[in-house]
Amino acid sequence: MKTTSLRSIHEAIYGELKRKYGYQTSFYVTAYRVAIATVKSWKKRGGNPPKVKKLFVKVSPLAYKFDGEKLRISVKPRNFVSLKLIYGCYQRRFVDAWRRGIFKIGEIIVNEEYVLIPFKRVVNLLEPKGAIALDINEENVVGLATNGGSFTVDTKKLKTIRSAYFEKRERIQSKVAKGTKAFQTLMKKYGRRESNGIKDVLHKLSKEIAENPYYDNLHSLIRYKYIDRLHDSKLIL
Repeated sequence: MKTTSLRSIHEAIYGELKRKYGYQTSFYVTAYRVAIATVKSWKKRGGNPPKVKKLFVKVSPLAYKFDGEKLRISVKPRNFVSLKLIYGCYQRRFVDAWRRGIFKIGEIIVNEEYVLIPFKRVVNLLEPKGAIALDINEENVVGLATNGGSFTVDTKKLKTIRSAYFEKRERIQSKVAKGTKAFQTLMKKYGRRESNGIKDVLHKLSKEIAENPYYDNLHSLIRYKYIDRLHDSKLIL
């Protein structure tokens, strides 16, 4: 089957899956979506065909009941699985907030070790006092506010890191045969170093911005989008 259409996949294999397993329909739909997302991601990045290495299942809100202490999942008609949840003080804060109606719960994931429960909260839209225009390029980020203020963040180090590791990869490709274990090991090694270097620079830049009182004054000018903020916590079984 050469399609990533949810409807086409459902029509093609639902009958066979239902006869073979007899699970609630929502389990098949979530499985289709996971498979479709995995295939689309693989097509974009390339490489070897994807394989699922660990067992997990996404549970639709239609198939479970959560009371804060237990999770009851409807697997088949009149057939339920109950999971007693064990969690610490950090996770309990989210559960207590859910009890008070602050959070809602999304699609739960159950794997071989954990139950992953996404807690959702709607962030209120703030009334902006102005706006900031950003000009982002390779060496800096320039911001211009409607109140006349401006700022510049130097990002030359990021360009330097990218260029240095680009040259390293070119040297590796010219000296080591592609597809060999040595080639893959070296590419992963320097790819990891490049990623860590960039993360370090970005961390320092964000810290610089956060500690600068002028930048702090500009925060109120940023227009916030209406978003659902997901808070994920692992509830250990």
